[in-house]
Amino acid sequence: MSAFVVADTHIDALVTAGLAFARPSEPMTWYHAGPDDLERAYQLRPDNPTEVGAMLLAANQNSVKFHYGERAGTEPAYSFRRLTGGPDPVVVLKGIACFEYQSCDHPDWPASQARQFCQELRDRCIDRLPGYDQAPWGLSDRRIFLRR
Repeated sequence: MSAFVVADTHIDALVTAGLAFARPSEPMTWYHAGPDDLERAYQLRPDNPTEVGAMLLAANQNSVKFHYGERAGTEPAYSFRRLTGGPDPVVVLKGIACFEYQSCDHPDWPASQARQFCQELRDRCIDRLPGYDQAPWGLSDRRIFLRR
């Protein structure tokens, strides 16, 4: 398996989607244990997209360096640039899958803040898929897949 550092545009797309899929009263929130092992709430808000994007990019870079046995060095600067248009949940889901694949080689990935961000963004994408709201919550009808 090869690994690569995703483009800044990839990070911008994930962060843009997170901002777009939030409500004013409900910003995108994920939970992660800090260095003191206390779980903290983190949020993506209009005032911190560069900080969140830098966290994602650093997780990806750490994984690639770990994969290739490179030493950690100075990370390039990241500055968020919002993408125009409305994010497509399917495109964002694929972008999350790519980002996770490129970022999961580091042993800290399973408990990382970046992974928690991806899970929250994935949940928000799924909620926006066509037909999701109309689908039944409980599946008790054995003919459920026969309906179209």
